[in-house]
Amino acid sequence: MPAVIFKSKDYYGIMAEECKYTNVGRLLKLRPQIDRIRSKFKESVTIKCSCKIGVYDNYNVFLDFTNDEDFKTVWFKRVIKLDG
Repeated sequence: MPAVIFKSKDYYGIMAEECKYTNVGRLLKLRPQIDRIRSKFKESVTIKCSCKIGVYDNYNVFLDFTNDEDFKTVWFKRVIKLDG
């Protein structure tokens, strides 16, 4: 399994603030098209502000929220089904 190593001087103070409200999701099957992920996410989760959804690879996506409440709404869900 590949790993990512961050030096503490690069993370603390710089990346920590940028990634403060970011969740990384792991897909069990091969990732569907990003537009399908975005539309299914919008249907299944109600949030107040915006959320940037991007892909890392074929099995991982990231959800970048703009506020703490929306971040926690998704964080406390165990599974979000995309049906794709």
